[in-house]
Amino acid sequence: NILAVQVASNAGGEIAIWPRDTLRALEWVRAQAATRQVAAVNLSLGQGSYGVPCDATHPEFGEAVDRLDAAAISVVGGTGNDYDKTGIAYPACLRNATSVAATDRDDRITEFSNMHPGVDLLAPGTHVEDEQAIVAAWPGGTLQPSQGTSMAAPHVAGALTTLRQAQPSATPSAHRDLLKREGVPIPFGGTTIPRLDTAAAHEAIGAIGEDTEAPGPPTAVSATALGADRARVSWEPPASDGGTPILAYEVAIVGTSVTSPSVSASLRSITVTGLEHGQRYRFTVRASNSDLVGWGEPSAETNVVIPKHPPPHHGFVDVPSGAYFDAPVAWLADERITAGVTWDRYGPYDTVTRAQMVTFLWRMMDSPTPGWRAPFFDVDHGAYYADAVAWAVEAGVTQGVSSTRFAPHAPVNRAQVATFLHRMSGESMVTGGHGFFDVPDGAFYTEAVTWAAAHDITSGTSAGRFSPLDGVSRGQMAAFLWRLAGNPRAWDARITVPLTIIF
Repeated sequence: NILAVQVASNAGGEIAIWPRDTLRALEWVRAQAATRQVAAVNLSLGQGSYGVPCDATHPEFGEAVDRLDAAAISVVGGTGNDYDKTGIAYPACLRNATSVAATDRDDRITEFSNMHPGVDLLAPGTHVEDEQAIVAAWPGGTLQPSQGTSMAAPHVAGALTTLRQAQPSATPSAHRDLLKREGVPIPFGGTTIPRLDTAAAHEAIGAIGEDTEAPGPPTAVSATALGADRARVSWEPPASDGGTPILAYEVAIVGTSVTSPSVSASLRSITVTGLEHGQRYRFTVRASNSDLVGWGEPSAETNVVIPKHPPPHHGFVDVPSGAYFDAPVAWLADERITAGVTWDRYGPYDTVTRAQMVTFLWRMMDSPTPGWRAPFFDVDHGAYYADAVAWAVEAGVTQGVSSTRFAPHAPVNRAQVATFLHRMSGESMVTGGHGFFDVPDGAFYTEAVTWAAAHDITSGTSAGRFSPLDGVSRGQMAAFLWRLAGNPRAWDARITVPLTIIF
């Protein structure tokens, strides 16, 4: 039941293996999986010397192997036989390939094996003591003694196939991790590489039932910045453990290959270090109940921004030290949300227009490029606020004062600003009242004012008064935005927070 695929060519009497042929072969094998039970691909071929992983150098091969991995087909490759101890051949070096180097009968890594600390497994590739090599299939239907990592790799491909037969629901990575954990540790370069022990792997399967499923995603995942380079990621167990107790958790940084080491099932949080000051990160958590079933689905993403250094002094002569808008204006200027009305004046008591307000919000959200032009006849396409207005309408922050007018030069009032901020941050719901007698039930801004009061974005203009129709000064605008930028609870989890925020 072996599918033998020819990828070698006769090039003037020399054997040549062209990458395009190997890629076509990998795709052919994947197609066979629709009608046949394909468990593993053995690649006793390769070239070059690379660190692990090497997907960025060979993206076409990386994608082909990823597709096989997604189809539950393990891909195994020999590391190469060039006596190189600093890198291995591709395709073995790919992230989702299982790389295999050779040992002799005394569990010594052979001199000819290409090696790297990232090699997955070792397997028999020669018998040095009595100079008897591995007996293997040979062209013409015969057997031939040979040696090399090309002899070691098929041992692992075969082992993975037997594991797949014993545990059909497990993922290739789960089986690979099982072989690595159950293997015999062999020293290499200050670490150890596991030598294949198929029997030990099968013994480890015994306690796992066929009806065991992967656990569900962890719940209540949150992330909190702890300082300039770290964050605390917390979670609660999945609603379903898949039929057997959770063994471990893993935390990943979305958009990167960075994951935490397996975390004990008894823990509910870890501290992630090595983060960059002032950068936004998204984390997910997933659970495992068995090395053979594999990891469950990741949780919903959670946002966190590592705190920034305090901004420098703003330099505006008309912003008094200690004023309620002093620190907000320093943040606003440092984030380039506004540069003031002149080089040394901020104009804190000037009234903000609708065009200015949406521009401030647009810049706060990292100035995203809108996908259209604003449909208002009073918004000139060359105006400084044109992209901001188009974004605001596209993002649902405002619809204008009518279907054709935005009124860019009209003053913005406190009710409108609260509504803009609420919509921009995801319109998260809050319970309880706002406490303002001048905010009627059912007004377009009632929910927004309730949200703003609950998150201390505003406390009103006086006891019990919000003054929804009053204009907004530049000092007030700075304070509103600064308070929103520093409050993670005010943002809906579905919103990707901008880099201007400071929590």
